[in-house]
Amino acid sequence: MAPKSRKPSRAVSKKKGVKRPLQFRSEALAQALERQDMAAVAFALRNGNTVVPLKKAADKDRPLEPGEIWTYRDPATEEIALLLFSDAAHKPANLPPAVGLQSPQWLASFLSAHADEITTVFLDIAGPHPMQASPADLLAALGPLPVDFDSVVFEESDVDDAVAEVEAAGAEAAASADADADESGPAGKASGAPEA
Repeated sequence: MAPKSRKPSRAVSKKKGVKRPLQFRSEALAQALERQDMAAVAFALRNGNTVVPLKKAADKDRPLEPGEIWTYRDPATEEIALLLFSDAAHKPANLPPAVGLQSPQWLASFLSAHADEITTVFLDIAGPHPMQASPADLLAALGPLPVDFDSVVFEESDVDDAVAEVEAAGAEAAASADADADESGPAGKASGAPEA
């Protein structure tokens, strides 16, 4: 019996020039939340992107900027919550319509920068499998992450300092190499070897 041929979907088409649409979804996070497995949630957050609601979408001329993140402020207590989603489809309709897809490095940086303000983090708050965690718990779960160079911002003075350090290290290495060469004698001749 001959196997049935399948037509490729547009999302996986390998035709040149056809881009897959950006998916605002983390399947690993959705599965972890379904199991209510905090270790799997931590793994998904550490190794994949997360959907966040935006007050205002990023400027189309600056695609690397994350946009303005929307947080929930409880009117009674003034406490602030960060909302994260495994899928943009799980975002309640009463939230601002724009969403962003953020990296683990962004999440760690955002939580660290706003640790004094954010009191809790809700994951898929409207379901289908909601979970809540403290910012400290999520930061601990994220652990040390590799640097996301797309989100690193350098001040001019930082670059000047780094260049000075590299130049100093290079000068020190050259001086050390010169000292080693002086101790072993002229190049191509072992120290203590008889002359011809």
